[in-house]
Amino acid sequence: AWMRFGVAAVEGGAFDLAARRVGIGRALLKGGDVKVNRSEGGALDLPGLVTGDDPGRVRRDVAQAQDKGAPWTFDVDAAEAEGVRVAYSDRSFGEPVRYTVTLRQARATGFRSAGTDPVRFSTSIAVEEGGMLAASGSFRISGEEADASVKLDRFNLKPLQPVLARRLQASLGSGELSADVKIAYRAAKAAPLLRVSGSSGERMPWV
Repeated sequence: AWMRFGVAAVEGGAFDLAARRVGIGRALLKGGDVKVNRSEGGALDLPGLVTGDDPGRVRRDVAQAQDKGAPWTFDVDAAEAEGVRVAYSDRSFGEPVRYTVTLRQARATGFRSAGTDPVRFSTSIAVEEGGMLAASGSFRISGEEADASVKLDRFNLKPLQPVLARRLQASLGSGELSADVKIAYRAAKAAPLLRVSGSSGERMPWV
């Protein structure tokens, strides 16, 4: 993956060496391009984007670092992106799945690396292949909880044909999805809980 931005700015903040704390008032990305590729083996070439199936891992890692005398904390009051173009390619399904989107507006507030309060976010995305997406909600950085309201407007499904081909003996000539849903996720030791409610409509001619 590589990234290039028209404007990358940081406003306000503090660096406290004694307290091992880095604080940022506002981080802004405006314009530019990001390319993200997923290999045939499923590896994502975006350093640091590694997740596991243990919802409490992040919190425990922070606690262990503090026990070892390295309690660095990172706080960001607000992070914003505007007009950033993201090109995504996934080759793990054989034929590449490609989408290119533009972040018309994206904002997250209240990030605290050692905090427990949820991070709040909102975004508006234009899909070059066709469609619009708008989402807002909150999540905890531990991965234990997330809530979102998501609206899709005529989202083009045709680029997902390689994914569908693994499950269906049919070819998707074209297709669009519109939806207005609410998503709630809660991690649990027994089994994660995912709830999706709302409405959707699709137009999917098969050939």
